[in-house]
Amino acid sequence: ANISCGNACRDWRRHGSTILQNATEKSFCYLYAPRKIEQFAEEFSQSITTVQDSPELKEVIKNLKEYVHDEFYAIEYIKKGIIYLHGKMPDNVKEYLEYKYSQIPELQFIIANKVILEGINLPISSLFVLNGINLYGKDLTNLIGRVNRLNLVFSQPPKLGLLMPQVHFVNSEEYNRRRGNFENKIRLLRSSVFADNVKNPTLENFDIENKENKDNVDKCKEIVENESIFFAVAEDPIQELKRQMISLGMNTIYTISDKLCQTILEKINRIKDRPELHESHFLERLRYLFIRHCDSNIIDNEFARLKNDKAIAYYKMFFKNRKQSLKENIAREVAYFQRRIAEGDCLMYIGESYGERAYVTTGREAYHNVYIDLSGKSSRQLANIAIVKQKIEEDFVSFKLRMFFQLIGGVLHYTGMGKVGDQDIHWAQNATLAECGFNGVDVHLFEVMDVGEYIYCGRIELVSEPYIEIQPGEDGNNRKVWMFPIRPVPDNDVRKPSMFVFADMEDYKTRGKNVDSEYAKILAEKKRRSGNIPASVGSVIQQPEPKLSIAVPKDLIGKKVKHKSFGIGVITGINGTTIDVNFEIAGTKKMGYEFCMKNSMLEFI
Repeated sequence: ANISCGNACRDWRRHGSTILQNATEKSFCYLYAPRKIEQFAEEFSQSITTVQDSPELKEVIKNLKEYVHDEFYAIEYIKKGIIYLHGKMPDNVKEYLEYKYSQIPELQFIIANKVILEGINLPISSLFVLNGINLYGKDLTNLIGRVNRLNLVFSQPPKLGLLMPQVHFVNSEEYNRRRGNFENKIRLLRSSVFADNVKNPTLENFDIENKENKDNVDKCKEIVENESIFFAVAEDPIQELKRQMISLGMNTIYTISDKLCQTILEKINRIKDRPELHESHFLERLRYLFIRHCDSNIIDNEFARLKNDKAIAYYKMFFKNRKQSLKENIAREVAYFQRRIAEGDCLMYIGESYGERAYVTTGREAYHNVYIDLSGKSSRQLANIAIVKQKIEEDFVSFKLRMFFQLIGGVLHYTGMGKVGDQDIHWAQNATLAECGFNGVDVHLFEVMDVGEYIYCGRIELVSEPYIEIQPGEDGNNRKVWMFPIRPVPDNDVRKPSMFVFADMEDYKTRGKNVDSEYAKILAEKKRRSGNIPASVGSVIQQPEPKLSIAVPKDLIGKKVKHKSFGIGVITGINGTTIDVNFEIAGTKKMGYEFCMKNSMLEFI
């Protein structure tokens, strides 16, 4: 490779002109941090005066405005022949820009980090390295290997001159480090010898006496201990729960101990004995099971945020709008930012990639800049924070919260039909569910995600024999209920069809009449080839008969009450015929005042 290196200086613009002078048809500028990538793209674009005006670029800009946001940073840079990529960009946007860079000649510069190693082969003919963080011998070689791929070298006619890629190390205090030096990186390339940095304590060359290696030794001991638990035959529920948590990777969230597992199991059993808690929002259940009284074991601060009501409210909004388009979610996020600014609540968690300051000024957390101050941000800045936040939150949900959904979603103990008196296993859907293993009928599950919102959860199967439990009925009297241990089938599609998501009762009345028949048609077409019998899907929500409501006295706010199932609480709000009650254990619940009074569910104390 042809390698050049510039000395570090304070003014990056000097090196910006160096990049322009040495640029080829397709030039890759490498940086490490997403925020620095965006900063350099902004500054570098200012050094380019020529504006591209091709129909292909106009089409890309039009699509980004239509499907992302009018003020997306990339739009202005594309006009200068620049795109940028990093791992905090929504995947579909990143893949779209990457593809367009490979297809459009006017897109000359790509500014990115190692995310480019995971994508398609791009027609890169020169590389400018602006940052050396975590860029060691083999990583550096792989990065340079993206320049002049062999398919370009041996195209027709062959271009053998491309076998000597143009590689430039551009040193600056702003984008590398103060008194930064790339000489060691260049020596690594010229030596062609990459010494392994031995960090595995089980290898012969590992220096166990070196104090710097203590963390690696401790980590190795932890791995050995976790593996022993994982492969051991669990003899009691606590050890089985610990094994499941380790297998899901929850040791990155908690310090997993017997006491922690016992606490979680006790709470699982409480929920099991109180089926009314199943109707609370799944995030409330997650917080109750895995965060309350578990704080001392939580080592992941991003997950620990869910102990706060504001975080729970945010993720309720996130899940509710998850199936909307990217542009709709970005616009919603911007509106949410503006609302927080107006309320004076400007400090928002965003993670270390974009964090500007710590939440506290003392202790260990004072060194972690994971919060961003929304105040003073322009509308353009807010829009682009909203864009990266879509990816940040999607990763949090998909990688961290998913562990908990898998843990509590492995086997669901489903309560049979019948709200008053002993349940009959031979009646209605109870019989269908009990016989689903051999009657050829597919069974589908719907879950209550929130008040008036029912989600289709896919096909499930019975994993063991139904059993009887004693639970209070809706009238408060104990009765026998049938419990069905069920779980999603291995090929279950966890994505819920939007036709089965209803915002409220009015939404259901508007478009819910034919939803079952529509889904039955889909099922029939899907099952036609396999020969399975498609089950008819019962009514998702029964429409109530119109009736007069009991008026709610206005002086109830502040009154202390006792609920048959939720315990002691205080009435905190009134909305029409619904009251808000903040219970000491179960949290805030919305309850129908008329139903509670008629069925003696609430007692004033």
